[in-house]
Amino acid sequence: MARAHRREALLAAVLTGALTALALWRVQPGGSGYPVPETPEVCLRQFREAILQGDPERIRNLLSEEMHPHQDRLVREQQPRLTQTLSWVIVQTRQSGQSALVLVHEMHRDGWIYPVEYELLYREPAWQISRISYLPPEKASIAPGTHVREAPWGQELSAPPEPSRTEGPDPEDTP
Repeated sequence: MARAHRREALLAAVLTGALTALALWRVQPGGSGYPVPETPEVCLRQFREAILQGDPERIRNLLSEEMHPHQDRLVREQQPRLTQTLSWVIVQTRQSGQSALVLVHEMHRDGWIYPVEYELLYREPAWQISRISYLPPEKASIAPGTHVREAPWGQELSAPPEPSRTEGPDPEDTP
């Protein structure tokens, strides 16, 4: 009797754990097992990771259907760019309903900033990339690897002003 009770308790625990894991696990369209990109920024970060890892299934899930025929060309263009990238920063996101325009600055080893504009569309249940535009590069004002003391600021910087205090308890006095 005790053995049967333990078996039932173990079965209930396993089923509860499996159902909880299933409820918490969200998958992308196509059942790839990757988290669904709920924002344009998350979609672009996942796209960058997928390109760097050479994951064609994940890349395909992050591209809109219109972009699928261009996937191989995109990978050929993006992989060398991203291997030369020292810094990858989302500079601006303009979102309007089901579409978004995101500007990314890629700082390359050659000291140039390569702006890339991504257009994304929200297609239930995820954001997908519908267009990629490479904008003209801009020379970085400070070359990568420049020590802060060597930066060409043009004038001597003074110490920053003391921050103004707002009324309230001193943060050091609070537990």
